[in-house]
Amino acid sequence: MKTLVRCPNCHSSFQLDELLINEFKDSIRLEFEGELLNREAELSEKLEIARKEIREQVQQESSLTIKTKEKLISDLKDQLTKVRQKLDNSSQQMTGEIQELALEAILSQTFPADLIKPIAKGRNGADCSQYVRSKSGAEIGTILYESKRVNTFSPAWIDKLKKDNLNAKCDITVIVTSAMPKDITGKFGVKDGVWICVFEPEAIKQLALVLRYGLLKICELRTTQKSGDTKAEKLIQYLSSSEYQNQVENVLKGFQILEQSFKDEKTKLTKMWKLREQQLQDTLASTLEVFDSIGFISERSISGPEIDEKQMPGIRLSDLRQAS
Repeated sequence: MKTLVRCPNCHSSFQLDELLINEFKDSIRLEFEGELLNREAELSEKLEIARKEIREQVQQESSLTIKTKEKLISDLKDQLTKVRQKLDNSSQQMTGEIQELALEAILSQTFPADLIKPIAKGRNGADCSQYVRSKSGAEIGTILYESKRVNTFSPAWIDKLKKDNLNAKCDITVIVTSAMPKDITGKFGVKDGVWICVFEPEAIKQLALVLRYGLLKICELRTTQKSGDTKAEKLIQYLSSSEYQNQVENVLKGFQILEQSFKDEKTKLTKMWKLREQQLQDTLASTLEVFDSIGFISERSISGPEIDEKQMPGIRLSDLRQAS
């Protein structure tokens, strides 16, 4: 089949085979479709590359953001730990200072004639010194105190107190601690020449009284000592020895046991007295109730036996009648 085709320029006409035209159209279409597919594949590849780059960039940004947040959290944790440590140190320091003030108060109240002098803050040394004075006001000896508010006793404190005493030059050294050494079972004892006492007001008072008494006796002996008097010298050496300290410790332990026994006996007697008082009141109340019942039945008052309230202090018959 022929198709008439006119040239747009020369206006001449000629005939073309329609089959050729269709083949030409098909070739153009196929070429266009191929080009389109190539362009589409190229664009898809570029799009996939762009997507991959975007994903990598997002991952990098997310990783950087996560690392930044982790760094921030880590820094905050470090700061929080430091703040907690500072608070713990401040709390321990404050607790220790409170115990030091309490120790000074106990010594000042127990020995108003003595001078209780605290060591200035920031200076190396123990916590306070007790300057023992005689009745005339003369200074006869000194006791150096170190206060410790801890959970576990450290033997290094003994050596430290001895070094501190090289400058203080006190006659006796004492560590007052909230945690006693394991080898000291009582309230106080001697370890390597240093007295160690638990932080309890009564224990501190008892130990300080004994140590102060020892200093007074030594002073008396020194003032009355004559040259060549070997007995007085031996006595002074004995009072300054660890043997005397151990004996004093045993005497104080016996005193504590006796005191506790007295308190227990007093408590038992008080309970027994209260029990008997209650039994007496119950008996009197029952007796009055019997007389009141008989009077009610006989329709007249029966006073019962005369009871003098003055002979039974603490018992009011009017209250017993109301109770009955």
